[in-house]
Amino acid sequence: MENNGISHKIASLERVMGFFTLLLVLVTFPLWKPLDSTASPQIPWFDFLCQFPQSIETGFLAALILAAILLVFSAKKSLTRRVTRVVYLASFIGLVLLDQHRLQPWTLQLLLFSVVLSLAPRRDGLSCCRILVVTLYVYSSISKIDLAFLDGQGQLLLDGLFKPFGVNNEMWSRQTNRALAASLPLGELLVAFLLVTDRFRRIGLVGATLMHLMILVALGPWGLNHEYGVLIWNVYFIFQNFILFRKPIEAVEATLLSRKVSNWIAIGVTGLFAFLPALENWGWYDHWPAWAVYSARPERVEVLVDESIVPSLPASLQELCGRPAPLDVRVPIVLDRWSFQTRNCPIYPQARYRVALANALLRKQVDSQSITIEISSTPNRFTGKREKHVFHGWKEIDQLRKNYRLNTQARILE
Repeated sequence: MENNGISHKIASLERVMGFFTLLLVLVTFPLWKPLDSTASPQIPWFDFLCQFPQSIETGFLAALILAAILLVFSAKKSLTRRVTRVVYLASFIGLVLLDQHRLQPWTLQLLLFSVVLSLAPRRDGLSCCRILVVTLYVYSSISKIDLAFLDGQGQLLLDGLFKPFGVNNEMWSRQTNRALAASLPLGELLVAFLLVTDRFRRIGLVGATLMHLMILVALGPWGLNHEYGVLIWNVYFIFQNFILFRKPIEAVEATLLSRKVSNWIAIGVTGLFAFLPALENWGWYDHWPAWAVYSARPERVEVLVDESIVPSLPASLQELCGRPAPLDVRVPIVLDRWSFQTRNCPIYPQARYRVALANALLRKQVDSQSITIEISSTPNRFTGKREKHVFHGWKEIDQLRKNYRLNTQARILE
């Protein structure tokens, strides 16, 4: 009876994963389909993938969509579902490897769930998913416990939360607004603690639900009006958490002797991805895989071109031009705007990706004397200060690109 209950729970979770995969791919479809390499370049994770055939990528996308549909409708213990898990995981990984931008936070979470449930489609798989969710909340909270968040993204989230209710906090003291902003990551950390304690798990589940509803209010049409993908991911959390955390963890634990090799691999993968986000603080791990979402942790990358060349740029690039700073003859190219307009999602925040994207978009359009990239480091947690590094001309930018461990060359699509 217990095994049947666990199988039903896992099947329900996979159906929710499949349904929301379809929704998220639909609303961010330009992110996943092969596009013109000039107007919408793809930056693979490894340089040998730059020549990968476009036809196979189209096959990956078709396979992912089919697998997501089958996850929703196939029987929970059928051979079809077991094959579907493999196809879903392989096609998703293939698509992500071909473009760093595709590693959205929701993408990584669904991939990790798919890995552990494919390796351990029983008790351990369910427990690993629970650990991954709690880990996500913990690191997401830690990424926001700094001064830059309290004065930046935290205030923005508060504005989005207050806006639907007509509340204006501009006249409140700075200390009050900072305290309210600090309550957001502290509340997230409290939810994580409650979810791992048997006595308070139901309270934690209610708290997590309220937290995601608050995010939906703050980021939804009545608040900051963010992209549909961000909103749908938060709705997914509500369903996912309801499936995962209704019963005590003890009800799904297994003995040491009952575990297979694949179960131990699933546990190892979970432990690895519970540890890796800790490396983000030293710059050894990317921000989004470390669950630094709605956070001030990412570096700031500003791409500047001489104002005199703007009229000669293609219309698609002119649309990305922002306003120059006072007394500055350089115009910023707003890469975030490019992502929203061409990919329907936030841009991958890593400086490496942004530099690679700027190179792909502007290399043939802007001469070496007219391009500058300014990178402001991750802020100091206690002072909010960033160190700025300036790279002028393509020669210096190319040297910067060589310093990155992962690929910064755009994929060639024909």
